[in-house]
Amino acid sequence: MAAGFDFAINVNSTVLPLCMEMEDAVTRNQEEFMPKIQLMSLILAVAVALVSCPLGGISPANEWTEPVAVGPEGNFDGNAITRVVMDETGNTLVAWTQGENGFQQIFISEYRDGVWRHPSGPDDNLSQDDATAIVSMEISMDDNGNAIIVWISQYADWSRGMRVFMSELRNGIWSAPLDISLASGAEAENCWHVGVEMDNAGNAVILWTQHDAVGDPWIFKSEFRNGVWTHPDSIDDHVNDGWTPRAAMNDSGAGVVVWAKSDGTGIWGSRYETGVWAEPEQISAESADECGAPVVEMDEAGNIIAAWFQPGGVFGDLQIYKNEFRAGTWGVPEQISQSAYESFDLQIEGNDPGDMLIVWSQYIDMSFSELYKSEFRGGEWNHPVNADDCMDSFHGVFAKAAMDGEGDSVIVWETLGPYRVYRCEFRNGSWIHPTGDDDCINSITSDASKPAVAMSGAGDAVMVFIQYEGPAMRLYISERRE
Repeated sequence: MAAGFDFAINVNSTVLPLCMEMEDAVTRNQEEFMPKIQLMSLILAVAVALVSCPLGGISPANEWTEPVAVGPEGNFDGNAITRVVMDETGNTLVAWTQGENGFQQIFISEYRDGVWRHPSGPDDNLSQDDATAIVSMEISMDDNGNAIIVWISQYADWSRGMRVFMSELRNGIWSAPLDISLASGAEAENCWHVGVEMDNAGNAVILWTQHDAVGDPWIFKSEFRNGVWTHPDSIDDHVNDGWTPRAAMNDSGAGVVVWAKSDGTGIWGSRYETGVWAEPEQISAESADECGAPVVEMDEAGNIIAAWFQPGGVFGDLQIYKNEFRAGTWGVPEQISQSAYESFDLQIEGNDPGDMLIVWSQYIDMSFSELYKSEFRGGEWNHPVNADDCMDSFHGVFAKAAMDGEGDSVIVWETLGPYRVYRCEFRNGSWIHPTGDDDCINSITSDASKPAVAMSGAGDAVMVFIQYEGPAMRLYISERRE
């Protein structure tokens, strides 16, 4: 529960007796009751002021709601995926994968015009009916009522391979799933690492990795510009060789794609400016190798922050590195993690003015991990100073982060024994952390996992997670709206 102020007026014991005495004073014209009349007027004035201008900006109107179960009961296995995005006004899209009768489907819940719409049952899903698993899924949403979901479906019939599908919401209608990957066969094989990004000018980029016939991985992209989709039509229509592509865009028309080169030569990227994709350039140091899983964000001024995994430290375990594109050039990569042990599950979030939040998990010894964060606020970075400078997350893992237009932020994560979901918030200039390991979001008597979170530009926030209730498993939603 976020910090706030408790203020209550006991009507029976305070206001009503004063009202009765005020009536007596008027009737009997006794001046000794005037101080009490003035006191009652002051109490009522303060009450009205608190309703109109809540102390510290915290009020019941923007507190988190109790989590509510939505969608059908079903099989959420260890590979279940949850995603949530919001637009500038608070419209929300939640997507998750859920197994039914040996097949895995994608379900969506939508919040538009102040009303939630949830799946009516197991048949009310978005994806095709014959996929045995959803391997990867990402969603994106603009401020104009449009949204895109992309995913990779795996089939029992391996001759069909692992395919990239998309569905888009335009004019209030979701399109049927469309396979946009190259056909399996002589040229192309399985797909991996799908991603999607939209801007508010109507543009969109979808990225994925797909193997050629001899097993080499290539980066492919589909683009939506000027109202038309352009999809790759051959194995030669690729961006570069590599893995784990990610994109970022701003509303000024700029964009960037980053990826890990498949030959081990580090992290590379290509920027989109004035309608043209630039030649790929190396973002990591030239001497860096075995880098992986980059993430990227871009602000409205065109500044770019990229972060990735790279071997380093005392034992050569994976550490977190970052680089920045400012004033028209990339800077010098630097290591921002401090523990000597392995890091994993890297996330980045930012906003249009340029605030940035990087979150990751990292082992603090051979057995336990903690969450760490780096923040860019007010033009300055604040990185962990040592391995003890962690978030005290009760050995948290798999964190997700969100940020609004003012820099307020939410981080959610899970723990692996007991399986619980937690949340911390940056509000009014400071972080609010859980008070103890029982201060979790899920029911303390049930296991939970797979949290995700999103924020609107105005500060609304929505988080989701999966909670296990005996044989049944449900998706839960909690929200905080201004």
